Amino acid sequence: MKKRFFILFAILVFGINLFSIDGFAGCASQGKAHENGGGMVGIYASVASTVYVGKNAQVCDGAMVIGFARIEDSAIIRGFAKVSGRAIIKNNAIVEGSSVVTGTAVVSGDAKVSDMASVSGNTRVSGDALIRGYAILRKNATLSTGEILRGVYQ
Repeated sequence: MKKRFFILFAILVFGINLFSIDGFAGCASQGKAHENGGGMVGIYASVASTVYVGKNAQVCDGAMVIGFARIEDSAIIRGFAKVSGRAIIKNNAIVEGSSVVTGTAVVSGDAKVSDMASVSGNTRVSGDALIRGYAILRKNATLSTGEILRGVYQ
């Protein structure tokens, strides 16, 4: 009982994030190699056997990757993000928060998809693009630089 109280107290007072890449459930400290590609999968992450996770890629925290998605190079999926379909996340791209990437979308370069953002269809997000907030990119949308916070782009 004291241990639970202390953990709750620490979270409330110090703002400890138990779901961070360097935290309790992060891939760097806990996890196992994925059977298809050898990349790191955190203990609370869910990754289908049909998914490819490259040897330097990570799926952390409570993230979910299903379908025939590919997580390549040094890409990171974390938080409660979901990647599905035939989506490809590669290079140094990060998908995090409660964001969703699906369809045949490709997120590459140093791009980041976060918060509640949604990327679907044949969308291409690359370079240093940042998709966050409640932004929706679908169909054939393309973004290689800049930031999108909200709105629907096709």
